[in-house]
Amino acid sequence: MEELSIDSLYTEQELISQIHNCIEKIRKEAEKRSSICRIILTGRSALHSSIARKGVLDDILKDIREDEEGGKQFVWIESIEDNTNPEIDRKSLLEREDFIGDLVKLFEEFSHDETKIAELRESLEPLFTSPGGRKLIETIDDEHFLDLIKKAEALCLDQLGGDEFS
Repeated sequence: MEELSIDSLYTEQELISQIHNCIEKIRKEAEKRSSICRIILTGRSALHSSIARKGVLDDILKDIREDEEGGKQFVWIESIEDNTNPEIDRKSLLEREDFIGDLVKLFEEFSHDETKIAELRESLEPLFTSPGGRKLIETIDDEHFLDLIKKAEALCLDQLGGDEFS
């Protein structure tokens, strides 16, 4: 099973190219043996609406399988699963005057306001300094911390409505 994010992809051709890159990675890791793999597409992109159309992924899968036929060290893609979501229109969400708008504004503050980031880090400090926490949780740098904030925002929005925010 291989996860492939469509976050930075905008066309079907870019997706096909990334699937081929994924196949080459699998082939290299398999060390001269043939392989079977499932590809799970994740992430958010304008490409979501295209690949969500009936038959699009089936056609891509068929073409990729044809490309792999007859090779000595083939990689058979068993299936391609679509777990993608549409892009989030953050600008319009920031303008909303409801819970979702407040939530996105809060995440915006945590992402850009050094004071808010410091407050959040301070509130999480007991997790990192407790005996159990020290064993299980590594200290994270600022870049990773901001990435976790972005992932938390995406998870919240997905759980609260997902497609509604595109």
